[in-house]
Amino acid sequence: MSIRNHPSYWIFISYRRHDTAYHTQLIFEKLEKQFGRDHVFLDRESIQSGELFPEKINDALQTSKVLIALIEKGWLSIQDQEGHQRLFLEDDYVCLEIKTALSRNIPIIPVLFDNVKMPHKNDLPDSIKPFADYNATEISSSRIDSDIQRLIKDISNHLEKKNQPSGLIRALLWGL
Repeated sequence: MSIRNHPSYWIFISYRRHDTAYHTQLIFEKLEKQFGRDHVFLDRESIQSGELFPEKINDALQTSKVLIALIEKGWLSIQDQEGHQRLFLEDDYVCLEIKTALSRNIPIIPVLFDNVKMPHKNDLPDSIKPFADYNATEISSSRIDSDIQRLIKDISNHLEKKNQPSGLIRALLWGL
């Protein structure tokens, strides 16, 4: 029996299960190949049976350097069984994930699929209204491979920035 180490996730994939299953899995596999399995968090791949879901989500967000928010048709309008818009419910994981990333100043890359538009501030809960200001990248089914490669490049750029010391620290280190 092997005990799995607690990975230090760099990339957190936030998504809605109902509408991004294919794209989510494809992006996870490409990111996993590029950055390594222990550095890419996708709940259904990274949380084992019997583990506490909320705790694992929180742990992964604490080490993440970039959050990828996958947005397809229906992301904003999906409702629970009572007809309430999910994004406005306090236990909506997508909202909680984005809210946590915003509070921790984690770079967020919204990924828009097949001509979906970025949500407007008026359409979002107050706690994540700043999410509407993030520059998104688009992925089209007709050019999915090249679009995912561009996403990988964007992620790499954010990871490099996170791993570089600030100008002040560099100046102190180099005595400038």
